[in-house]
Amino acid sequence: MLKMPEAVPSMVSQSFAGLFPSAVIVTLAMIVRYLFSLTSLGSIHQVIFTIIQTPITNIGNSLWALLLITLLSRLLWMIGIHGMLVLMPILLTVFMPLDLQNLEAFTNGDPLPNIVGLAFWILCTSIGGGGATLGLNILMAFQSKSKQYKTLGKLSLPSGIFGINEPLIFGIPIVFNALYAIPYIISPLINLVIGYFVIKIGLAPAPSGASILGMPIPIVFCRFVTRKLEIRCVTIILLVN
Repeated sequence: MLKMPEAVPSMVSQSFAGLFPSAVIVTLAMIVRYLFSLTSLGSIHQVIFTIIQTPITNIGNSLWALLLITLLSRLLWMIGIHGMLVLMPILLTVFMPLDLQNLEAFTNGDPLPNIVGLAFWILCTSIGGGGATLGLNILMAFQSKSKQYKTLGKLSLPSGIFGINEPLIFGIPIVFNALYAIPYIISPLINLVIGYFVIKIGLAPAPSGASILGMPIPIVFCRFVTRKLEIRCVTIILLVN
């Protein structure tokens, strides 16, 4: 750590305090990168893909894996830990490649090979945010008898439409709330099962993979059913809600 004279303002000295550890980290990272470049794999990213991602993808790219991840993420939320951020590395590692396969097939006009994937998970479990709380948000905003809940519902609804429900999770609160834990945990699991079988029986196509967090779910569904009847888009939205 660099020690500055006492006359130097604390704000300036704190800025310089991080220079030495930053330089050490960057140097070590460059050394590791160079060492991996000497191997047949070429980079640490390829090592991770070969050793970790490929086996996990072969084992865990199923509806059961998504159900388990969803259950764990909701349980973490109930004790105040952002479950999605904790488990996002697994989702990105295992399920995003499935989305890329779907996107490539969709671009080439081929049948989509996968139902499950990160896009499928977002569509089914993030309707209004983690736990699929958009229905709760709408009821609070327009039908709640509690003035406090109605105000919170109206304030949270704009962000809820875009999949951000932290105002509800900490405002109701849902965290550490045994009563709300039941629908918060079960609803996204039911949505996953319904969504999977609706796609499996051909009522709607599998997601093409072109989805992002924060996009309103009804719009995403409409984008994914452009080759089907519009009524099917409405049917899916009603089912998963």
